[in-house]
Amino acid sequence: MKKSLCVLLSVVLIIMSFATFSTTSADNIIFGDVNSDGEVTALDLVLLRRWLVHDGTVSNKDIDRKAADVSGWPEGEITVSDANRLAKYLAKIYDTLTPKGYTTIAADAHDYTIKQMNSCMTLCGRAEFGENNESVVLSQSASGFKFTANCHGNIVINCSKVENNCKFAVVVDGEYDKTILADAKAEGFGAYAETNMTEGTHTIEIRKATEWSQCGKITVTGVTISGTLGTTAPEQKAHRIEFYGDSITSGYGNLTTTETSPAGSWLYQDGTRSYAAFTAHHYDAEYAIATASGHGILGGYVGTTSTYDKYFKYSCVPDKTPWSVADYDADLIVINLGSNDHFRCANAGTQIDQSAFVAKCSGIVEDMHTQNPDAKILWVVGMMGVDDSRGLISALTTLDNKYDYVDFQKMTAKANGGDWHPTIDDHKYHANNLCNIIDQKYPNMFN
Repeated sequence: MKKSLCVLLSVVLIIMSFATFSTTSADNIIFGDVNSDGEVTALDLVLLRRWLVHDGTVSNKDIDRKAADVSGWPEGEITVSDANRLAKYLAKIYDTLTPKGYTTIAADAHDYTIKQMNSCMTLCGRAEFGENNESVVLSQSASGFKFTANCHGNIVINCSKVENNCKFAVVVDGEYDKTILADAKAEGFGAYAETNMTEGTHTIEIRKATEWSQCGKITVTGVTISGTLGTTAPEQKAHRIEFYGDSITSGYGNLTTTETSPAGSWLYQDGTRSYAAFTAHHYDAEYAIATASGHGILGGYVGTTSTYDKYFKYSCVPDKTPWSVADYDADLIVINLGSNDHFRCANAGTQIDQSAFVAKCSGIVEDMHTQNPDAKILWVVGMMGVDDSRGLISALTTLDNKYDYVDFQKMTAKANGGDWHPTIDDHKYHANNLCNIIDQKYPNMFN
């Protein structure tokens, strides 16, 4: 026992030598300073954990309960959630220990539930309402919602729970060039976005920036804003575009450069600033994205399992919530799939089964056309130079010649981002090229 205690104390001292921080204070509280010695260290974590397990060594008078309440959930209670958040702060996973109640949300801030917001909000992308319309469930990239409010300052996005790290993209009044990214951390309950809105009526758009294969689904229960909700929902867009793709469409690596590894991390990905989003913004169109990094038609970058039926037919992938191409009723469907199939074969030194690939592509196109016969379908490749991969161009050219409602287009590669994927500027470049193609092929589509 004595030996174990000595080892524990040694570990604590080692951690303290690397983990001595101060954190945001409010009302003279240093959050995380459980023992009130003026700083946040590993000793505070040890003290809090001993108090939580009631081992008899720590009493109520030994801890500062206000300083220990760092998770804000449940409000006013000290639980294992507080210890977990403190541990992650000491490990530099969190940048602050200040709970939601002490953020720079103004004193007149209110928590609004999704149910309260129903009359002033609309869903975006492949978002779904949860049970009894009490939440919004987000799985696919760029799924979210927008709402109106008379408010000012900043915003907190409240979640029932965040299973894995992800980012939210927040846009105020359609200023997409000023997109604000808000981090939602694993085991947390939301994200804080420093929007700094001026007093007035605003339209606030919130979308999940991270693809489902990185973070799964996120369930949003409401928002905290300084002000009041609007009385009407944002006006619906006149046009809609659907996008189906892999890592490129997901925005994989677009927040970093080729030197960063692993570029596929949630830290380096924003699906709301991909070529798909920029194209939709150009036409002032609503858009929905279905993406799966590393996946393809017959198989993925390293796998061999067909993916379209498994991942792209659903709004919420983990729950297999069906997505209706017919109900979304897009004017245009853009597909950017096939790169991973051919990269895999090229890396393995094998030939892709051309007939099987064309047959599967045809099946996808026919399925989409059956559900939405009025939509044009545009299949694009080449954003990462994949046109050099064996068989892709000839296979899709065959597809292009088979249907009068499908066009195939090769695009010029431009990729300087993480793991040789496009950066945000590269995505803008591809969006500009794609818009030129759309204007040429379908000149009256978005008039």
